Amino acid sequence: MFPRIRAGYKQISESIGFETRSIACVPMKVRGEIIGVVEIIDKTDGSAITDADLKILSVFAELAAVAIGNARKIEHNKKEIRDLKEELDHKYELIGESPGT
Repeated sequence: MFPRIRAGYKQISESIGFETRSIACVPMKVRGEIIGVVEIIDKTDGSAITDADLKILSVFAELAAVAIGNARKIEHNKKEIRDLKEELDHKYELIGESPGT
């Protein structure tokens, strides 16, 4: 292991209060843009992080990124709808109500 990585493990170990043996992180991407990372530190059984673990972590990160991307899109759409309603309210001010309402 590289000394710099080992030093990083030591800092992490000190900050969380136990000795770190393995760390893995994968990017969360939305349309090619990295919006965050998902990280795991040590497995509960003490075994090393495997390629299979990284595959599961990658799938989790992908699903989380899709969920975040969808939530952002929904918020954008809600804002756009509010803005359009406001624009219509200013453009077409109602003077009174019709008898049918």
